[in-house]
Amino acid sequence: NDASLDDVCRSTYPVLRSDEEGYTEGNAETLDGVPDESMDSYTIAFGMRNVPRRDLALAAAHRVLKPGGRFLCMEFSPHVWVSLGSKQPPYALPPITPSALAAAASNLPFVGP
Repeated sequence: NDASLDDVCRSTYPVLRSDEEGYTEGNAETLDGVPDESMDSYTIAFGMRNVPRRDLALAAAHRVLKPGGRFLCMEFSPHVWVSLGSKQPPYALPPITPSALAAAASNLPFVGP
């Protein structure tokens, strides 16, 4: 399929076709090109756990949000399972640190550029 993520999102969600509303895709740690205090909201779903430097991503989110802007982050949380009185399901993977992921990936036969 030759459709880009942008094409898929814009065809699926009509609000993204508007010039007034939209989304920005970019490096969560820097948000390059996004002006300070320019966003009404910042959303990230199941992505913060994949950001190596969460401190930088949170600082960037804070930088681009307008005063009173909304930060919305959806992630899996062990606290939810505890509050529901059940254990985390057996299929849930434990968190992995960036260094552990890098060590595991160093043994994979990646194809060079």
